[in-house]
Amino acid sequence: MMKREHNKAYPLPDTVTILFIGHGSRRAQSNQEVSSLVALFQKKHPQLRTTHCFVELAKPSFNQKIFEEAARPECRLLIILPLFLFSSRHVKNDIPLVVSKVKAQFPDKEIICADSMKASKILVQLSIQRISEAKTKSENKGQSLLIIGRGSSDPDSNGEFEKIARLIFEQGPFEAYHTAFVGITGPKVEAQ
Repeated sequence: MMKREHNKAYPLPDTVTILFIGHGSRRAQSNQEVSSLVALFQKKHPQLRTTHCFVELAKPSFNQKIFEEAARPECRLLIILPLFLFSSRHVKNDIPLVVSKVKAQFPDKEIICADSMKASKILVQLSIQRISEAKTKSENKGQSLLIIGRGSSDPDSNGEFEKIARLIFEQGPFEAYHTAFVGITGPKVEAQ
């Protein structure tokens, strides 16, 4: 979770590095989406050094990139932003383990790691907006919502998905909702 001590002075923008972390995919198009998102951020915040990496399946790797960025003499503050919806094994274990090693090697650097997005108000609002854009112009009466997730071996991640589904349902015009997963856990999409 990102927390700053109130008495610390904020470093100059050119000493701040923003490091986005994507999961990584065997599909080049998926990795390009992360690159495109980072490029949009860079365009809006040109004064900040912004870069990205991946936990697995794609390059540059998180393990390599975080050490490279922390080793830069200009870097005083490294802000790590995992692009993960939920608190999976990577967010809870893999990323913090590497961050702790970097902090030990570079004790003079301030390193802040954000959490996953979870059931944020903005994510729920965006989901409702996307549903509204995709909906047909038919009456809302009797409509049910099926929300499909990837699924995880981490029960906390699956619980966060269920929470978001419930929040979307409560704020939308649906009479019922169901959740399903495409892999790893159930219920499977075919069962719904």
